[in-house]
Amino acid sequence: MILNRVSPMLYPRLKQAIEEHCGVTVYGYFPTLSQCAVESRHLGLMTAGEIGDLKEKLHQLAAQAEQSLALDKLMRLAQSAPELMISPPVLPERVDGSPRIAIARDEAFCFYYRDNLELLQRLGGELVEFSPLHDRQLPPCDGLYLGGGYPELYAAELSGQTALREQLREKIQNELPTIAECGGFLYLQGELEDGQNTFYPMCGVFSGRGFRTSRLQRFGYITMTAKTDSLLFRAGEQVNAHEFHYWDCEQPGSSFHAQKPLSGRGWDCGIATETLYAGFPHLHFYACPKAAERFLKAAVQYQKKGSI
Repeated sequence: MILNRVSPMLYPRLKQAIEEHCGVTVYGYFPTLSQCAVESRHLGLMTAGEIGDLKEKLHQLAAQAEQSLALDKLMRLAQSAPELMISPPVLPERVDGSPRIAIARDEAFCFYYRDNLELLQRLGGELVEFSPLHDRQLPPCDGLYLGGGYPELYAAELSGQTALREQLREKIQNELPTIAECGGFLYLQGELEDGQNTFYPMCGVFSGRGFRTSRLQRFGYITMTAKTDSLLFRAGEQVNAHEFHYWDCEQPGSSFHAQKPLSGRGWDCGIATETLYAGFPHLHFYACPKAAERFLKAAVQYQKKGSI
């Protein structure tokens, strides 16, 4: 145990009481360090890219750790941990053709599992980043991945990129293989509400509106079951996913059934076609590596269609 936000004066008494009554070892403490605080907002902490002095904060925390943590004892404890027993998933073969996958990456779109991006590369995809906030057009690509993030905080700016929005709508409607998760899904709506109750035009792939709610919607880890064959999944296949959003939309979709593991609660979600996955759930490709392979294979087919 490590105690947080504890004064040096109080720490010895807390350590003694915890070790005597709880039977666990206390390995040190951190005092209150206001200069190291990280601000939060409606979906959690500010992202690393938004914190200009992040390295300085980490250096201060490291210096404090050297003073008030029993680092040598923590290292010995860590070295005593048993080896983890894992069964790695069987991965598909690399996809021929090196399809180019455009990844939306900026202040508005920044929620990705690194695992997902690395698996796409491992299976032969070439990732190319672009910014829906700052770029006027989509880079040449054979597939599109719109991750989660905070489009609602940048609705006016995203709406202002009219040429890019129109290009994305046209490309997706013309069967560019596309994954759009949560924030990316909201970006594809007809309109999106910002934090000040104003609606702005978005890509218009779907006709509905994305709107603000007063609480977290359908929050937590889920198992998704595909109802039909589509871009990523075959009917009956399951994948681990999670939802975490305050904004909702008028047409969340019904191509999948989502089930929470303990509460018994379930709901339909997601819009899936032969060239599109769009919905609020964030997917984890290692739960179904074939989904990543199918996405890349669809991108290769799109690539070949464009070269005819």
